[in-house]
Amino acid sequence: MRGSDALSKLRYDDVPIAESVAVKELLEEVASKFSELDESLVRRKTLQVLAKLVKERRPDMLEVPRDGFCPVCGSPSPLGYLDSNGALWLMCPMCGATWRVHRVKCPYCSSEETWFKRDLFAPWIRVYGCDKCGHNWIVVDEKEESYPGIPREAYWLILKRYMGA
Repeated sequence: MRGSDALSKLRYDDVPIAESVAVKELLEEVASKFSELDESLVRRKTLQVLAKLVKERRPDMLEVPRDGFCPVCGSPSPLGYLDSNGALWLMCPMCGATWRVHRVKCPYCSSEETWFKRDLFAPWIRVYGCDKCGHNWIVVDEKEESYPGIPREAYWLILKRYMGA
């Protein structure tokens, strides 16, 4: 199966895209061609390419608010950002996809019993938590006046500082 064939068959029905039959076949094909490499590295790089293709060709799959698990590969995300319009997006640590989530609900259990605290020295960093399920996640507030304009790729360094990830 060719990559473009797999992408044309994609649809979202509450299952991560990487779990769809078309993408599983694509991942198996790629893995068989690079069998001498580490399987997890091949999978990760393939998922990163898939996430870029989905963003380019099927952005609708990422723009509808979802839960805290990546719609491309199914990984949970402890990191996100508030864009200039105030929309909350999470970022996948595995494939690099970004997707919208509800701003006032926990992305993991949908509870509205969430809270956030701003960093005293960097008020553009918010630490969110949920009283119901206990999840925590870090959000960079890009619309905060003091936001220094850090590239989104560097947000993972912020997560490492706060959560020891």
